[in-house]
Amino acid sequence: MRIFSKIYIVSHSRERTEKTCLNCNAQLHGRFCHVCGQENTDPRESIWSIISHFFNDITHFDGKFFTTAAKLLAKPGFLPLEFIKGRRASYLHPIRLYVFTSALFFIIFYAVITPAINRSDSEGEYSISFGAPQYVNPIDTIRAVTSTYKTLAEYDSAQQTLPESKRDGWFFRKLRQRNIERMSKYSDRNDLIKGVVNNFIHTFPYLLFVSLPVSALFLQLLYLTNKNNLYAGHTIFLVYLYVFTFLILLAYFGLERLQSAYDIPGIGFIEFLLFTYLGVYSIMAMKKYYAEGWGRTIVKFIVFNILALISIVALFLVFFVLSLFKV
Repeated sequence: MRIFSKIYIVSHSRERTEKTCLNCNAQLHGRFCHVCGQENTDPRESIWSIISHFFNDITHFDGKFFTTAAKLLAKPGFLPLEFIKGRRASYLHPIRLYVFTSALFFIIFYAVITPAINRSDSEGEYSISFGAPQYVNPIDTIRAVTSTYKTLAEYDSAQQTLPESKRDGWFFRKLRQRNIERMSKYSDRNDLIKGVVNNFIHTFPYLLFVSLPVSALFLQLLYLTNKNNLYAGHTIFLVYLYVFTFLILLAYFGLERLQSAYDIPGIGFIEFLLFTYLGVYSIMAMKKYYAEGWGRTIVKFIVFNILALISIVALFLVFFVLSLFKV
């Protein structure tokens, strides 16, 4: 009974005299059900009881979040080990932690990162700047699929005049047809490119979520003989690593805002230390969680990051093409 009193917040509602759980009908031997954990209280709650539950739940969540975040930041690899050992009640569940942290991160990310499409009239090329103007390569993919055809009928007629070997394949045909539909929707080319970029940027949460099971597969292959070689365990390890990365990036955004507002000397060095700690933390977390030597850990860390980078680039391309079809 004491276990549930620690996990669930005891309400101030009156305990029922009946010793049958209203949720699962189990016979009770205390205030909490030993089967489902529900508190055996009168279901007719007062408004004060509802308000108390609300504030208790909020403070309970906050307490667990800060406790979990503190352990996550200070002890690489500690929380995933605690999770697979079954010591979970004291910490926020990793999935809830990921959902909350990623939601907070992307709210701030979209508030800070504002894409702007810049066009060079002299060269006719496009570039994207995020926040402060910063030149990147032109969007060659968009330019490649931008068609001079104004209607689908015009495009189909032009295709019919070409030999079979010179006609567009299924993929490029669909891409060009979708592009003609977009051009009829967007009269200005800049609006079209801005729509594609904005749509692509807003797929980042889905892209990162999809990358989790893919990256977990790489860890599965790298640690085939390891005692912690459980696919779910790899995923939990990565969830905590992603959350840590979100927190580091949130700190980076905060420092960038301070730098732009007050021009404080030394901010750049602190940002450098943050990203250095991110790399060192990741290696230390892998070493602690998988309990292997430094040499094997560093080699596997390098291989894992190469594979993860390749998969991220591939996912970026896939999601970018999907964003082209959605605009």
